[in-house]
Amino acid sequence: MQGSFKRYLSDKDYPHDIITDELFKHFREILRTKGADLKEKGLGNRSMRVDPFTWDKIQMLYQTTILDHVNLGI
Repeated sequence: MQGSFKRYLSDKDYPHDIITDELFKHFREILRTKGADLKEKGLGNRSMRVDPFTWDKIQMLYQTTILDHVNLGI
């Protein structure tokens, strides 16, 4: 995230480096704290990704006509 901020600011010719400059030490600490807080809550972790549909689930969607050739535009 800091890299994105740094890139944006450098594109705008900002004279300071937010990753190494002492001026942004508090900013870096806040980001680190917020990131740890979000990680504790389980947000942003790969383990929270949705599992792909199984073949049985796809078949059930076809049988209930939630998923059919008309909905797919085929």
